[in-house]
Amino acid sequence: MTTKKKFLTAVLIAVAILSAVGYGMFVRNRGVVTVQTGRAIRQDLTQTVSANGEIKPKKYVNVSSNMMGRIVRLPVKEGDRVREGSLLVQLESIQSEADVRSAEASFDAAQTELEGMSASIRSAEATVASAKAEITRSEADLARAKQNFSRAEQMTREGLIAKEQYDRAKADFDISSAQLNAAKARLAQAEAQEAQALTQRASTALRIAQQRAALTRARDQFSKTTIRSTLDGIITNLPVNEGEIAIVGQRAGADDVEQYWYKRNGTRSKRLQSRHHVG
Repeated sequence: MTTKKKFLTAVLIAVAILSAVGYGMFVRNRGVVTVQTGRAIRQDLTQTVSANGEIKPKKYVNVSSNMMGRIVRLPVKEGDRVREGSLLVQLESIQSEADVRSAEASFDAAQTELEGMSASIRSAEATVASAKAEITRSEADLARAKQNFSRAEQMTREGLIAKEQYDRAKADFDISSAQLNAAKARLAQAEAQEAQALTQRASTALRIAQQRAALTRARDQFSKTTIRSTLDGIITNLPVNEGEIAIVGQRAGADDVEQYWYKRNGTRSKRLQSRHHVG
């Protein structure tokens, strides 16, 4: 056998042996799953789900005028960024401002009248107190005059005093009685004046309440001539022009002359997140 044949024979035998060994390992490992191993540690697993969608503002406010009036100032335009409290539109305020001044004048006049009523009541109360004190003095004078007159009558019957003394005692009694009646009349008059002053004060207080309500209403109407932003955002629709007439109650639309739309910057995204703890 030549050397070449010997070499080929050896190669064939080696291939046969390797094939047999490989087949045996394949048969033995059939059904075994290969796994990866690693060190177990605690951590969060985050899963994000993405999808097509529409970005909308988190807050969308539709602002309209609450009163009719000509637009005299329009300092914003579509696309402008505004802050909360920024002026959006100024309506003509000549009439509403005049109404406020008139209501303030009426309210101040009623307040002044109420102060005058309070002074009148204090004066009436002092008059009543003085009349009561006068009645007390008159009652004391009448009691003394009555006692003197009774004594004079007794002494006259007994002939102990002259008729002139009797007449003087009787006159004093009559005068004291008249003074008491006059004091009572003055007290009644003072009490009537006090009651009238109290009634007038109550009426004035009621009128003040009405004037205060009218002033509040006038100021509210005046405040509605100024429209301001209620949040930070961007003007997205401004279908008005300076000089146009704002109409009460019109809603959103291409022809809404007083309508303002603005939205807050921001987007909405959806994220699905799960946490798994290992170990």
